[in-house]
Amino acid sequence: MKSKSTNTIIQYCEHCDKEVTCNIVEKYETMNSFGKEVSIFTKRAYCPHCKNELWVGELHDFNLAQRQAAWRRDNRYL
Repeated sequence: MKSKSTNTIIQYCEHCDKEVTCNIVEKYETMNSFGKEVSIFTKRAYCPHCKNELWVGELHDFNLAQRQAAWRRDNRYL
């Protein structure tokens, strides 16, 4: 599935050592969740200058909740 960029945020990039306006990229990713491969909808932020992924607490929490929900759904643990 294609990646899609929706929002922008201002975030500090430790590699560039400055605040940058970066896009939030939404995409589906396959990852290991408790020993099983699951496909989840994720949101990630990347520096527009150095292209490194930036850590954003809110996005981390969102992605973790998506991963846990996928595990519960796949294991019928609702």
